[in-house]
Amino acid sequence: MFKKSIFFSLNYLAYSVIHAFLNLQVQQAASGPPKYNGPVHVVKSLWKEGGIRSIYKGTVVTLLRDVPANAAYFGGYEIIQRMMIPGLK
Repeated sequence: MFKKSIFFSLNYLAYSVIHAFLNLQVQQAASGPPKYNGPVHVVKSLWKEGGIRSIYKGTVVTLLRDVPANAAYFGGYEIIQRMMIPGLK
């Protein structure tokens, strides 16, 4: 259980990095002067604009998508593994 909670925490923290890279990609597609210089600048700017809420904006929707998808993927893997390997419980 402890390992799962560490993994979830690291995954949740990684979301801010993903959010920063997404902002950089959107910036490249837009016209005009760049707003951000790099991922650290993105996180610092978002923190100044709206605090922690602006960094993790959209997390709930992402979790609503990812949790069921991961449950189906890994659950299906476990079921198929148990069907293919006799005696595995």
